[in-house]
Amino acid sequence: MACKQRTDVFSAIQEAATFARRHNARPILHIEAHGNEDGLEGPNIDGELEFITWDEITPYLRELNFSTNCNLILVCAACKGIASMLSASSGDRIPCLAVIGPDSNVNPTPLLNAMKELYRAWMNGLLDLDAPSREMAPASLEIESMALLSYESFMEYVIRATRPGPRAETAEKLAKVLERMGKPYDQSLSQVNGQISLLPRRMQRAWQRLFMMDLDSENRERFGFDVKAAIWKILRFRQLA
Repeated sequence: MACKQRTDVFSAIQEAATFARRHNARPILHIEAHGNEDGLEGPNIDGELEFITWDEITPYLRELNFSTNCNLILVCAACKGIASMLSASSGDRIPCLAVIGPDSNVNPTPLLNAMKELYRAWMNGLLDLDAPSREMAPASLEIESMALLSYESFMEYVIRATRPGPRAETAEKLAKVLERMGKPYDQSLSQVNGQISLLPRRMQRAWQRLFMMDLDSENRERFGFDVKAAIWKILRFRQLA
């Protein structure tokens, strides 16, 4: 679909979400535009450039991914780094399953050839979406698993938040992990003494919602991760539990 303005992009994604819900579909969302670490850019119907930030488009991606039961593949022939931008976005549902796109700046012709090869491999069943950061010739395309990126950023955040310091301060930092994932936390948490012990269980629930394990038991097999055990190990190592 050719989008003539930024609102067309949002509408197209919403239409895809409606189609996915009605037909139990698992669409591929292919976006071609100029892009950078801040978002996407393209000409509107009047030839003027319009910009969409990642924060603006992420809720629409999340709606579409929700409609596909966490099976949305985003092919972005625009820029590198989109996967890390999306994995760092706030919200209690992941915006897509995986992102495929260039790992560096690439000229239009090599990118077109790479995309042709990508879809040819896809149609022939030769594309392994479970192989993160797989490079595909002739141009450098990468498959970025959102589950892997989310796990890495999630655990890194927790490790940073539990560096030695006051227990109350640590509890508040950890609670902000939940806030980033769309879970509100008690603003007076820093004054409550046993809140740290509650965080592993709350984080486990947040992780399950993030990857829609509450919608389909198969998602537990695909994205299952014992968050509680990991957090407890960190807290015990830090002598906080």
